[in-house]
Amino acid sequence: MPSIFTQKLSLSIIQSIEKDLWTLGDLSVPILGEPEGSEPFLLGTGWFLQLGAIWFLVTAEHVLRKLYPEDSDPTSTRNTWDIIVPGLDDQPIHLSGSTTMTPGRYDVDAEASTMSRGYDVGIVRLHNPKLVYDRWKPVRRMTFVPEEDFDHGCYFVAGWPEALSFPMRGGIATQRYQLLAPFARDQPFDRDIDIRLSLDRNDHSTLKGEPVAAPALAGMSGAPIWRVFKNGSSRYKPELAGILTAVGDGGDTWIIYGTRSGVLRNLVERETPGLYAASEKLILR
Repeated sequence: MPSIFTQKLSLSIIQSIEKDLWTLGDLSVPILGEPEGSEPFLLGTGWFLQLGAIWFLVTAEHVLRKLYPEDSDPTSTRNTWDIIVPGLDDQPIHLSGSTTMTPGRYDVDAEASTMSRGYDVGIVRLHNPKLVYDRWKPVRRMTFVPEEDFDHGCYFVAGWPEALSFPMRGGIATQRYQLLAPFARDQPFDRDIDIRLSLDRNDHSTLKGEPVAAPALAGMSGAPIWRVFKNGSSRYKPELAGILTAVGDGGDTWIIYGTRSGVLRNLVERETPGLYAASEKLILR
């Protein structure tokens, strides 16, 4: 079972909802790519969204672009790599589907810990979602963080960093990493688009209170970002805040960049007009 790491929060509160966080973390999926004639390797993290009978794989745009020839249009170009997620007993599942991406991409300046405006989110409408039914659970309805206070509270992210993966014969071994972190209100952000979280590398511990170093988080792009506690509240209430798009080096901290989840409405509408509105009454299960 993976470890949850936390900072600046009451351990007793977090320990009381540990099983709930495991369940939330189970929604995050490692995404692998397999170039023709080569071994698969980790591309990033994603998650499944189900609206009616239709399933989407959601991740960062730059994760999906690795599957296509450079400078090609993914909407009219066949991907040259296979998309793979683990199935039962970690057997590889090869996925195919129709890809839709947001315009614009983030450009990270690690030294300045800033990013240019962009969205960096993409979805794949799965041709055969039955392939993943036995292993993965989807998000069936997105309960969004309210506009007026999204930049407050405690946030949860689960993903699959490259630092915790290694190649093995016939595939790759990966380990999920989970964290809790506050909103980084001292970082510049666009309220209409951005999420910023700050993970202190020195004030970081397991749920047993043991200090631990935060690993490099590359590979977690595409992971869902959840707000699990409102500001000043100890009541667990998971709300989808957005999609992790990059991690910047802030010296003693990792700055986690994300795009707010409202962009998914536009992507789903572009891929399947009318579907999102028709699915508004579905509940998260």
